[in-house]
Amino acid sequence: MNTAVINIKTNAKVKSQAQKIASDLGFSLSSLINGYLNQLIKTKTIHFSLTEEIPVNI
Repeated sequence: MNTAVINIKTNAKVKSQAQKIASDLGFSLSSLINGYLNQLIKTKTIHFSLTEEIPVNI
């Protein structure tokens, strides 16, 4: 697989919280970002939620 490195700057707390959530969901942060980039390419749309969603465990 041919890979490239993307360097981004983000708040350390944001990165840490995102890594924890990704891990809790069984993913690496890198795999989630790759999934998002692939969705961007496929749909040519950007989706962000501006409201906080609270997951419900059923």
